[in-house]
Amino acid sequence: MPAKTAHSNATSVPGVTTSSTHPNNSTPNVCNSRVSVVKAAGNKSTWATQNPGQPVMQPHQPLSSVEKDHHSTHAASRQISAAQWRDHDMLLHNAIQSLANEFEMMVQAIATTHNITSEKVKKLLGGHKYYQNPHSMQLANAIIHNKANELAHGEKLSLQQIWELARADPKYQDMTQDEKDELLCALMEYCTLKNMSVHTTNSAAACDAQSTLEHVFKILDGLALCTGIYACLFATHGHVYDSLQPFWYGTDNVMDFWEDVMDLKPDEIICKLGMHAWKK
Repeated sequence: MPAKTAHSNATSVPGVTTSSTHPNNSTPNVCNSRVSVVKAAGNKSTWATQNPGQPVMQPHQPLSSVEKDHHSTHAASRQISAAQWRDHDMLLHNAIQSLANEFEMMVQAIATTHNITSEKVKKLLGGHKYYQNPHSMQLANAIIHNKANELAHGEKLSLQQIWELARADPKYQDMTQDEKDELLCALMEYCTLKNMSVHTTNSAAACDAQSTLEHVFKILDGLALCTGIYACLFATHGHVYDSLQPFWYGTDNVMDFWEDVMDLKPDEIICKLGMHAWKK
């Protein structure tokens, strides 16, 4: 039976004035133009200031008039290129379709000559295996990341342009194994730093939390449908100034457990959870 879901937004409770602090003594040893470290401050109204010592993902700066003109020029150029690529793709599609028709005719001829099915001929033709490398840090991505960090502050290039600059740079040619390992290590440290960074603004933190929780809801629905599990989730923000609204979620009729057995309504639980989070 498909899993039923339940959503509810609890009424916000007047906040407690005490702020939430989460001390963390671990300070990353790397930093770049997009990620910085939060310094302790008296203002505790944002998620970033509540976590001193944690790296922060800086928001994008608004474009200047020169950058806007440059962006408009590139947009017009991309439109022209897109039209040319559409014509190119159409010609390629027609050529591949013609080749596929000829291939099908040849397969049918071989199958008729040797008195076998066309499926067997196709299996014999495609009998080789494809091997794929395990998912890990790739040297090409490490080179692009290193080259992007060398660009001037505010300079914005596409991935293809950065890759062309990296290919023309002689320092990326004939690299030793130690140099390759250093680039891979730098990329791994950047990814780790980005994953543990906190958002600068409350709205960015709320959007990230909402999108991530929606993904979690889909996973729980899939598990409930495939395995028949019962799961419930309560989420609230950790500070009175946070813009994320507290809410609860449950698969099937699991929320009836709180009302029938525990004699507690989900809205009441989420309100108490929010008050508990604000007091910490």
